[in-house]
Amino acid sequence: MSTLRTLSILSVALLTACGGAIKTDVGTDSGEAFEPGDGGSGDGAADGGGADGAADGGADGAADGGADGAADGGTDGGSDGGSTGGSDGGSTGDLDGVYSGGFVGSFRSDDGSISDTCTGSIVVDVNTASSIPILSNVSCTWGGLMATLDPAPAFSFDGTIGSDGSTVGGAINIPTVALTTTWSGTISPTTVSGSYTGAGTALGLLAITFDGNFTATR
Repeated sequence: MSTLRTLSILSVALLTACGGAIKTDVGTDSGEAFEPGDGGSGDGAADGGGADGAADGGADGAADGGADGAADGGTDGGSDGGSTGGSDGGSTGDLDGVYSGGFVGSFRSDDGSISDTCTGSIVVDVNTASSIPILSNVSCTWGGLMATLDPAPAFSFDGTIGSDGSTVGGAINIPTVALTTTWSGTISPTTVSGSYTGAGTALGLLAITFDGNFTATR
């Protein structure tokens, strides 16, 4: 019996000791589990601050970069466009030369008694340094009644070049009918063209309308 009592006492003691050890381990593990948790909370705050900093920095950088880019782009665009436009538009010396081509001029009397067309050629001399930069002469032949009345027609143009370097115009003299009117057109380094229209009294006797055009190249 003494042996059994002894075993019983030892069993109770072992159970008591083991139960205390289990409680102690759980308490210790729980404490250790929460310590990293607290530390993790601090790290999360630090990470959050980094994200905010990145966002703020990115926004500021984009705003500054956009402002600088706009300012630089505006300055460069203005200076480049101005210098290129000025040099290209301002040069007219490459227009100088002799252009040749075709001419057609006609007139009709208001009473219907005369209607004729003079067809031929034109030579245009362009000299941008001259006080009259455009001079030209026409050689044409009437196709009807005017061939008898005016066997040697003489049309002549003179004119100037506009400030844009591409428009031209001036006066055309029609000695056959003693009339002068204006013409207008365009010019490029390869082609000059023009046209005219008008009305008047031929030789002070016959009311007429007239028109014509030419295109010459070099």
